Amino acid sequence: MKAFKIFLLLSAAAVWAQSAQNSQQLTRPSAPKAPSHPSVSSPKIGSGFYTPGSGDFYSGVKKPSAPVQNNTSASSGSTNTTAASQATSSQALTQNISTAANITAQDLTKLDSMGLLGNFSSLLSKNSVSSAGTGSDTLLLQQILRELSSIKESVSQVQAPSKPAAASNKASSDAKILRFWVNGYDLLTSFRQVYFSTEESDGSFMLTADRKYQSGNKILSETFYILFKATGNSGGIITYNVSTELVQETKNPSSPVSILASQKNLKASRTGNLVKIVRDDQDFRTNILLSMD
Repeated sequence: MKAFKIFLLLSAAAVWAQSAQNSQQLTRPSAPKAPSHPSVSSPKIGSGFYTPGSGDFYSGVKKPSAPVQNNTSASSGSTNTTAASQATSSQALTQNISTAANITAQDLTKLDSMGLLGNFSSLLSKNSVSSAGTGSDTLLLQQILRELSSIKESVSQVQAPSKPAAASNKASSDAKILRFWVNGYDLLTSFRQVYFSTEESDGSFMLTADRKYQSGNKILSETFYILFKATGNSGGIITYNVSTELVQETKNPSSPVSILASQKNLKASRTGNLVKIVRDDQDFRTNILLSMD
């Protein structure tokens, strides 16, 4: 009986110990975790390390740029309009010359013989057209041709002769053409009438020539005008800007004279009584020699 009581006490003590242990496990708080550091994004400036000349390196807060007015396009448009207007005026002037300048070397020779070209010097020295460059010299030549055509039209006595004049390589003066080569063609024999204006005090003068030639099965004619505008005299050598105009009955751009007239910045020089134009480019060659005796 006593042994049974001891067994019961031991069993009760074991149950109590087990219960206490379970209770301790249920109530024991867990150890606190270490707090984590807050994650803060650091701001980025530029592209990291500074590199001299780097375009995206931070240079401070940029103020918004003010809207830029498109003055460039307006100015460009104005410039283009002005250039187009000048080109149109120049083209119109040239077209007027082509239709109105119907005066030939033969006409000029006859007008000169009648004493009607005494004011030719005043035409060359007109102050209404500047003679500062090749472009203005071309305008001067066109102006001269308009006025010469006006003289011709105003003189009723000037009529085309019933018979063609004999071929002539001389004008009323003693000046003459000694050589006239363009791109390998000798044009001298095709000239029917040549006229040289009187030389000005600075050496300027104008050459006019009527030409007839065969092209295919056709006989074509043209008149060309070359203005030699003196630009200086150094060591007895006179230099010239050369401007040309051409009038053709039938348009023929392959004519050697037409090719000559299309050239820009032609120059000439005079030594003694000889005036020459020489150019030897890859696509254009000319050798012209005049005697101004």
